[in-house]
Amino acid sequence: MFSTVWPGPDRRLHRPVSMTPFVPHPLTGDVIRAAIDVHRGLGPGLLESVYEECLAWELHQRRIPFRRQVSIGVAYKDVHLQVGFRADFLINDELLVELKAVERMLPLHHAQVISYLRLLELHRGLLINFNVPRLTLGIRSFLNGPPPDPGSGSAASSGNDLEQRAPLGVVADDPDLAGGKPEVPFPRE
Repeated sequence: MFSTVWPGPDRRLHRPVSMTPFVPHPLTGDVIRAAIDVHRGLGPGLLESVYEECLAWELHQRRIPFRRQVSIGVAYKDVHLQVGFRADFLINDELLVELKAVERMLPLHHAQVISYLRLLELHRGLLINFNVPRLTLGIRSFLNGPPPDPGSGSAASSGNDLEQRAPLGVVADDPDLAGGKPEVPFPRE
């Protein structure tokens, strides 16, 4: 099932890799298609926040359940700490999506996605950089460990307890809602 690649001539130790064939998740394809539509409409060179708003609109139009700017806490010694991490999108409580609009991806960006996946106990993640001539050049997919067992509890029952947060599509604890209506019609956390 898992195989370890030992250090070669370059003396680097690689993490275990799955030897099972990669099977794309339909939700991942839907999100990538939405991001491609945003990139086709706007092109590269804008700020990340612009792409985030437009991707939220695309996901909303496609009726894909999501939450934006999801706060990520850390469980340490039976204490839940808020450390200021925020995931750009959490799609259907199964897929993490982080957006960038940078000249080039850095290992720091990859580490950010891997950390968020671990803290949220999610299996799949996407890192999408919109500052590329063709969006497919800016998409990185991440898998965190073996796939979850369909018969067992979901990642939502983890220490971060996503079930206790606002359900998808519902705004929770947003100071912008003091007047009763969000500034934009897209879900935020």
